[in-house]
Amino acid sequence: MWNTELRQAPSSMYGRISAQEPPSGTEAETRKEQKLRECIRRHRVFWKAWPELAVWGSERRQVGFRLGLFGTHDRPSKSPIAGCPECWKVYRCLHDLAFWILPADEEESELHISVYDASLLYNGERREILVTIKITHRNGFDWSACEARCLADMEEMLLRLGAPQNQWKEQGVLQ
Repeated sequence: MWNTELRQAPSSMYGRISAQEPPSGTEAETRKEQKLRECIRRHRVFWKAWPELAVWGSERRQVGFRLGLFGTHDRPSKSPIAGCPECWKVYRCLHDLAFWILPADEEESELHISVYDASLLYNGERREILVTIKITHRNGFDWSACEARCLADMEEMLLRLGAPQNQWKEQGVLQ
């Protein structure tokens, strides 16, 4: 299940802040980045990367990468239930973040953002929603430096926005 919404999202959803006079590119970027930083903090977002594997004949082969964005309810009034309205808010936050970090000029790689599947992952006491970005080569069954560069660029953007790798960290303490 992969969303084919790769690089052409409606401007009303991602680029424009208001219907009145649109802000300059830098101002809109800054506002969007501030909104994403707040989303990362509120939903305690972190990320992980792992190889994308496929079977070719009788062997498993790496064909690219997956980048997973994990988030949770900000202050649930009760224990999270898969598919609840709060889960949808977390998913929208993660999806917006995933869309924002996609490289705009990548032509050799294929990038797919996962769709909402209304499930929760259990990570100790934490209940998480996951959005993944699948990074594979557009032509062929192997991955190349292009896919590694895409992954590195997205990881750099996530770190710049304040999303930690592998586990949520709050004020130097693992959570």
